Amino acid sequence: MKTRISMASIAVILAMVAHSTMVTATTLIKIYKEGEGENGYYDVREMHSTDYSGNQHHTLECYQPGSKKCKWESAPIGRLIEYAENQILNGFLVGTYQETFNSVLYRVQWSSVGNRIEIQETQEDISSIN
Repeated sequence: MKTRISMASIAVILAMVAHSTMVTATTLIKIYKEGEGENGYYDVREMHSTDYSGNQHHTLECYQPGSKKCKWESAPIGRLIEYAENQILNGFLVGTYQETFNSVLYRVQWSSVGNRIEIQETQEDISSIN
């Protein structure tokens, strides 16, 4: 018994395979602050990396009282980091927010408990997602 596969069937199969293997690169920005002194922090660390899938990871960590400002030397482009920082300053110590701009979904979550602040923003290109 012979089985015939039409060109349309092949096209559908190829499209399904291409869609299932499509990787959408994301950007992740994390900021940790703990133990700020009157003049800033003692230990400020900044890390940037890209994994094998093209996802970008940016981390800023600031610990212990000292005299350094908790700021990026090579700042990633964060759309909602400042939003989260303002929410914390206005007394909203835990929260999440998201918005879409130019086919990119931006999400931020934050928490401020005691002397520890954590902010994380993700950016995902949604132009290729159906």
